[in-house]
This record gives sequence, structure tokens and C-alpha cells, in this order.
Amino acid sequence: MKEARAYVITPYLYGIIIGVIISDGYLCYPSKTHKNARLHIGQSKAHFAYLWFVFCIISPLCSSLPFNTTCVVNGVQCYAVRFYTRCLPVFTELHAMFYDLNGRKILPPLVVLIKILTPVALAHVIMGDGKAQRSGLVICTDSFSVEEVVRFMTVLYVRYDIDSTIQYHQSKPRIYIRASF
Repeated sequence: MKEARAYVITPYLYGIIIGVIISDGYLCYPSKTHKNARLHIGQSKAHFAYLWFVFCIISPLCSSLPFNTTCVVNGVQCYAVRFYTRCLPVFTELHAMFYDLNGRKILPPLVVLIKILTPVALAHVIMGDGKAQRSGLVICTDSFSVEEVVRFMTVLYVRYDIDSTIQYHQSKPRIYIRASF
């Protein structure tokens, strides 16, 4: 019989996990028989340094090293690096928070988002899905609805006093934060 291990999820680690989930990470159950979810994280090889940074912190929650993978996007073969965590109750709780009944990733209600979008989480959202532009910063929130993006923008304003606007990219809403001069 396997011995159950206790994993300590510090506020810093929780912030990283939240930021990764909001950006490019996703939670899933490996099979219908698993009772707990796990976190998958992947980045293109161009962003390997960020993936490795996250892995080095999250590695106690993982059972293997990152691995190479390929996929075809718009007819072009892309190279990426991925890793996933163990199946743990914390990821099952987060799955319930970040996914609707149809399995679509969503942002939690405003009262929850204000609490969990810590400075560490916001930093990882930006590192995972942010793009610096000459005149500011874009957070690629393409997978979320306009309502969810507005909720995120409300947290930026209420919690961090950051003004932002919505820009559309291929009909998908993105958060734009103008550079201050």
C-alpha cells in the first residue's frame, strides 16, 4: 500500500499555481477513475527559461521531469516543453473553481478573484500570457469571455490601481495596460 504524502502549498506556491492556471496552464483528470486533478504546464521552446523556473519551484508536486512535445498550429510544426503535476486534492479544488460543468476554463467570481489574484499570481499571469508592447502591456486573455475579462480588469483596478482597457485580437478580448510616462 502506498504511503500518503502531505504536500505543503505555501501562499507563494499557491500564487504561482493560480497565475499559471489563469494563463496557459490547465487542470484535468488523467482518466475517469482518478479522483484528483493535476496541473499541466506547457510553453514553446522559446519560453523554456520560464517553464524551467516554474518547474524548479513546483517540482515537489511532480513525479517526472519536463518533456519535449510537438504540435501543428496553423499548418506549422511547433516545438514545446511540458510537464504535469501529481494528482492532488488541491488541484481538484482548483478545478472546481476554474472550470464550468462543460469543462471550459473560466475565471472565478469577483470576490474570489480579488482574493486569489495576489502579486505573485499576477506576475505569473503576465509571464505566462503577457506581451510587452512599445506603448504598454497586453495580457492575452483570449480563452475568457468579455465578462470574465472585465472581472479581471476590475481586480486590477480595485486591488492594484491599474487602469486597463480591452483590445480585441481576432475577435477575442485581451487586456491592455498602457505604459505610464
